[in-house]
Amino acid sequence: MTIPIKLRVPRLLFLLLPLLLSPLMALAETKTVVEEGVAYIGNGITVEDAQKVAINDARIKVLNGMGAFIESSKKS
Repeated sequence: MTIPIKLRVPRLLFLLLPLLLSPLMALAETKTVVEEGVAYIGNGITVEDAQKVAINDARIKVLNGMGAFIESSKKS
């Protein structure tokens, strides 16, 4: 069975595209970012819990500063 020429090119491109783009990914820039996170210790909050909250706060600030959009949903 032969595949029409119209379908051969997109399939070939789809298979070769990761190989063509992999050198570009190797040149990606790495950045070190320092941000401060805040957490308050109150009723029933341990120091360890506050550290986790502060780390998550810092992560959110960094991602928002980079223009990332964070969405979360919880099903109960």
